[in-house]
Amino acid sequence: MKRFFSTGLIWLLFVIPAVGTAGWILWREITEPKTIAGPGLIQTDAAIGGPITLIGADGQEVTEEAFAGGPAVIYFGYTYCPDVCPTSLQTITEALDLLGSEGQAVTPIFITVDPKRDGTEVVGDYAAAFHEQMVGLTGRPEQITAAAKAFRVVYLARDKGRSDDDYLVDHSSYYYLMDANWNLAAVMAHEITPAQMADAIRQLM
Repeated sequence: MKRFFSTGLIWLLFVIPAVGTAGWILWREITEPKTIAGPGLIQTDAAIGGPITLIGADGQEVTEEAFAGGPAVIYFGYTYCPDVCPTSLQTITEALDLLGSEGQAVTPIFITVDPKRDGTEVVGDYAAAFHEQMVGLTGRPEQITAAAKAFRVVYLARDKGRSDDDYLVDHSSYYYLMDANWNLAAVMAHEITPAQMADAIRQLM
């Protein structure tokens, strides 16, 4: 009886800590953001990202939970954007093409900063024109403001023309790479190439 107690105690002293350590490592792998590096990536200690509540092309409310389980690339812009936005979304499209079958696990997300003109169908069709997987999101002005604030996106309407719907929107132009848990993995510069973006995304897979 004494020998059994001693052996059992020794087993507990070694096995339980080992199991606990393995569990802690697994928990870290699942929950902690993965650090990635490479050309075109901006190093920052700023708190960027967070929950979003927006509206999808079908008119239904969408939160970040809809994109859990795989990487996501977010870009803020607007459909009337003359050049910067189309170029940026094309970069995402080409990056996904370079990833091949791996790209099927990635969700590209286009969030408008111009909800007045970019309704649900407009933003949905615009996003889909660049890639079949691309999700277009709009929302009420306060929802767009909250999402932009979470990602530190700056935007401002200017150069109003003859009508209330004739204007441009100045906005910051970055890509936000999120991991499967909606943690920020990287801020990508506007100048990043499709190949560099594909390499960054691949590091999350």
